[in-house]
Amino acid sequence: SMNEPFENLANGIVIQAVKDYSRVIRLLRKHPKHNNALEHLGDIEEFFRSDWYNTLTDLDPEMLMSRVREVLN
Repeated sequence: SMNEPFENLANGIVIQAVKDYSRVIRLLRKHPKHNNALEHLGDIEEFFRSDWYNTLTDLDPEMLMSRVREVLN
């Protein structure tokens, strides 16, 4: 369909954000005061709660973040 390239791009952006979120959480578990990681965590969480995220996907951002955290436990 005409929308498939957009959907693929949107999915790729969300998937990369989930990978980044997972990486930052793992880093912070080892180094809880890592300033760059803390800042990056805030940026990613802000993205998940943004209108831009809601434009890209219908996935509930709070559920997504909590699932990522669960998987890492």
